[in-house]
Amino acid sequence: MKRQISNPSKYFFILTAFILFAVQSLSYGQTVSIDPATIASPAAGEQLTLNINITGGANVAGYQVTVTFDSTALSNASITNGDYLPTGAFVAPLPSTDTSVGLGATAIGATSEGDGTLATVTFTVVEAKDSTIGLTNVLISDPAAAAIDVTVQGGMVTGPAPEMPEMPETPEMPEMPAGVEFKVTLTNLTMGAPAQGGQIFSPPIFVTHGHGFSIGASGEAASAELTALAETGNHAPLAELAMGSDAVGSVVAFPAPPDGVVIPGGSVTTTVSTSAAMGYLSLATMLVQTNDGIVLGNSLPLFDEDGNPRSFTMDLISYDAGTEDNNELATHVPGPPFGGMERAPTEGGVIAPHSGIAGTAD
Repeated sequence: MKRQISNPSKYFFILTAFILFAVQSLSYGQTVSIDPATIASPAAGEQLTLNINITGGANVAGYQVTVTFDSTALSNASITNGDYLPTGAFVAPLPSTDTSVGLGATAIGATSEGDGTLATVTFTVVEAKDSTIGLTNVLISDPAAAAIDVTVQGGMVTGPAPEMPEMPETPEMPEMPAGVEFKVTLTNLTMGAPAQGGQIFSPPIFVTHGHGFSIGASGEAASAELTALAETGNHAPLAELAMGSDAVGSVVAFPAPPDGVVIPGGSVTTTVSTSAAMGYLSLATMLVQTNDGIVLGNSLPLFDEDGNPRSFTMDLISYDAGTEDNNELATHVPGPPFGGMERAPTEGGVIAPHSGIAGTAD
């Protein structure tokens, strides 16, 4: 058993040493590369010149290198010795083809160190397009003609960038006012004392909003929130609904009676701030001496077609919310002097223009 345990340990050590060696042998301190590594191609017929550089050279006495290229992009390649090796180095061209050109050089009795240019290669551009410049058969040697390990890096010639299609100009959008303040006044035009021709308005609610929100519209069934306002004058559920909607910009709800009511001939004024994105105003208030009568303004535009703020005056009519029978009984009419809180629900009713007060009940 001891032998079986010790042998795998020995083999593991040898394998580990081999892996480390293999990784280390992939990269050397001396590098031969194309400079620049990437270059934009000149136009067809023009010259393109690149250097073959060495970095980190040590005890270098000679070199040889073959440059490969794409003959559909480049031609007429010529290569000359650079200034890295000492003066007087012996230079000899290597066999060339339509896709390669090479050179070798050896210094006599001297060596070079550090960085520099081994050779310079010049091409004539056939077509300005993407192509690869390669280095093969690269050999760096010391004075004893022994090869020195070296890392090789090729290069890239890039053609012109493809023409992008012309993009249409973005149409100018009208400058929309942001945060415009509007002064809103609601006037009670009913005549006479309350319950004698005049109607008290419950505390009104004003909502600025965009598309996607409706306080209520003629021909539609009233929401539960609007029903609460229409039958009791309580606008709190409607305010909560509006404030929870992403389509609502602002909500102004007047205080509970007696402070927020609008008596016959009276007015209330408030200020709302909004933008064209929330460019509609809706409002609602109850006729408190009715079963479910309301004054309703739905989605009144605050901006014109050009995005400019509007100033306007308009008459609003009274509506029957369609949620309670109009029995006009004191026990069902919440406003003074009655205070009735009973209900006589209407099945399937919708919001419609109010037919008026009959005055035949108590």
